[in-house]
Amino acid sequence: MTDYAHNPFASTHSLDTNPFDDPVTPTQYQSQTGAAEAARLEEIRRREADLERRERELNVKAENLRHHGKANWPPCQHSP
Repeated sequence: MTDYAHNPFASTHSLDTNPFDDPVTPTQYQSQTGAAEAARLEEIRRREADLERRERELNVKAENLRHHGKANWPPCQHSP
């Protein structure tokens, strides 16, 4: 006869993995992480170049103000 106390869902050998995931080999994982790392480094380089450009622009503005000063009155409007 059938053992009614036996649980057919008691197997735990496959509960740690998702059966719907694609199998990933170690080389695929390394190439995926390598590509992600390269993209992250490229983003950091791009942001660093952008910050350097903005810093140069601010330095030029500061130097211009140092040499020429800032106007302390509004521009004169001539009536026609």
